Amino acid sequence: MKKNLNIYTIADSYFPHVGGMEMVAKNTAIALDKYANSVVFAPKMKNCKDENLKVFRVKSIPIKDPAFVFSLPKCDRKLKKYLKQNKPNIVHAHNLASLCKWFIKFGNKHNIPTVLTIHGYLNVDINNVVKNKLVRKLVFNYMLKTIKKAKYVWTVSQKCKEYYENLGIKNIEVMKNCTDELQANLQYITELKEKYNIKKSDNVMCFINRIVFLKNIPLMLQAIKIVKESGLKFKFFIAGDGADLENSKKLVQKYDLDDCVIFLGLIKERENVASVYALANLNLFPSVNDTSALCIGESASQKTPTLAMRDCSANEFIKDNQNGFLCENTAENYASKIIELLSDKQHLETIGENAHKTIYKTWNQYAEEAIEKYKEYINN
Repeated sequence: MKKNLNIYTIADSYFPHVGGMEMVAKNTAIALDKYANSVVFAPKMKNCKDENLKVFRVKSIPIKDPAFVFSLPKCDRKLKKYLKQNKPNIVHAHNLASLCKWFIKFGNKHNIPTVLTIHGYLNVDINNVVKNKLVRKLVFNYMLKTIKKAKYVWTVSQKCKEYYENLGIKNIEVMKNCTDELQANLQYITELKEKYNIKKSDNVMCFINRIVFLKNIPLMLQAIKIVKESGLKFKFFIAGDGADLENSKKLVQKYDLDDCVIFLGLIKERENVASVYALANLNLFPSVNDTSALCIGESASQKTPTLAMRDCSANEFIKDNQNGFLCENTAENYASKIIELLSDKQHLETIGENAHKTIYKTWNQYAEEAIEKYKEYINN
C-alpha cells in the first residue's frame, strides 16, 4: 500500500517509562503505520530501545526522576532539519508538556491539523503532582490555554468530554482506547499454576496497573482483607510498578495477606500480561479517578470480566451484570461483590464472553477510524 500521509505522534512521556498514556501513544502509532508514514517524537532518554516503530528522540534534560525529562525542541537542530525535509500532514499530541506544546504551535504555524488526545482530568492530574494551591491554579490555566490551541481534541470517555466542554473546549470527540491482539502464553500460565499451587477450581483475581494510591489501591486491599476474613480461599495477583509499590506491600503485610496476595512486578512481555488475565476469574479495577482503563479491554480480550466502581468515567463502557460489574466505592461493598461473584464461576464466564464481544477492540480498528478522521481534518 502506498503511504501518502505523514502522521506524527508526539509524547512528552514515553518508553522506557511505562504507563497507560505511553501504551496508547505507541500502539496507535504502530497501528497507523499500516496506513501512513507513522513517526513518534519523544524525549531522548537513557536505555531507549525503540523497536518495531520509527521514533525520533528529541534533545532533552532529566528532571529529578530519570523517568521524566524536559524536552528542548527549540534547541534541537536535527529536529528542525527533519521537519523541514519531512513535513507532517497531521500532528497528534498526547501530553501538555513542552514537546507537545511546541508541536501544536508548529502545526498551527504551518497550517497543519493538530490533534490533542487528553487522557485524564486536568484538575486530578495537577492536584496529584502540585501541592501549592496558587501554583496549581497557574499550572491549570497554563495547560488549559495549551488545550485550546489544538485544532481538534480527542478524549477517552463521554464524562471526560463533558468535563472539558464545561471548561470551554470545543471540537471534542470521544475515541475509546483499545488494546493489542493479546495471545496468552500457555507456558507462563503453567509456571504460575505450579509455582503458586493453583488448581482449576481455585479462585483467582488480578490487578495489572500502575501501583499508585490514586488508583484506590488502599480500599482494594481493605476489601481483600474482608474477603479473606470471610473464609473464602483465593489468590490475588498484583502486577505493575509505581511510586506506591512498597507502600502497597506494607499494607499487604499489615492486613496479613501475604499468603494470598502475590506481587509479580512489572510484566513487560505482553503475552505474559494476557496470561495473568486468562488465568484470573475476575479483574479488579477500583479506581475512581481514571478517564480510561486499558486493563478493562485487556482483560476482556481474555474473556475475563472486570469489577469496577460505579462513579468512574473509565467504566462507562461497562454495563453492570452484562459485560462487567459495577459497585459502590466502599471496601465493604467491593468485598461483598467479590465474594458474590466468585461463588458463581459459570456466571463469570458468561459475562466474560460478553465483555470480549462488546468491550474488546483492537488498535487496528482504532487506526482505521482515526485515518478517516485525519483525512477529514486535512480536507477541511
